[in-house]
Amino acid sequence: MELADITRAIPGDPRYLQTGIGFEPASRAARLILLAQLNKEIEAQNLRWRDADLELDALGLDPGVGYVEAQPIETRDFHEGPKKSLIEAPPERFPNVTVMAYMTVPSASQFIDQGGSSDITLFVEAMAISGPVPDTDDMKMAHETIVHRRIQRMTDAIAIVIERNPTLLGTIHELKTPPRGGVGNSTWLRPKSAGAGPKYIWHGSRLQYTTTRHHANP
Repeated sequence: MELADITRAIPGDPRYLQTGIGFEPASRAARLILLAQLNKEIEAQNLRWRDADLELDALGLDPGVGYVEAQPIETRDFHEGPKKSLIEAPPERFPNVTVMAYMTVPSASQFIDQGGSSDITLFVEAMAISGPVPDTDDMKMAHETIVHRRIQRMTDAIAIVIERNPTLLGTIHELKTPPRGGVGNSTWLRPKSAGAGPKYIWHGSRLQYTTTRHHANP
């Protein structure tokens, strides 16, 4: 999938993109960019780490882990807006990515003659999974390592893709700063369905971007 194939999902009228707060154009664009490019970058991350993983395995570290591949994300699992329902979603809905923009403040640099500018905060959240997890301590630790590597590689891939598209298809002026946030410091283990079935380990990350958007006077 190429960006040219999906840009029609954003209103093309430049007057629309230069007025209002701009939450939806920015988050929609980020979602579409990730849909078009993220899985290719995840594959690149996997290749980048393949030999290093095998070297680590040859040293006898992290038994039961070996070469770890971050999984590609299904089209239906690129989300926009808060998705609390993912907490209870089945393993088939992982990995996934969620994009949202819901904070804005006036920018320090204002364009007095033409209009103004604002800083919009954009969040990109990712979740990875590993399992089923056998009920032994050694295998639980192995799957904790697997899911941790997966979420790190997913998060790096997200950062690379967003940095590659600094205007988010023209919906913002620029990415103002490198992202804040990162990978969570804990994983959680739960059954496939409530109270029963094989168990899986989940791990998440969040990147927060400050973007600058110029808007024209009405």
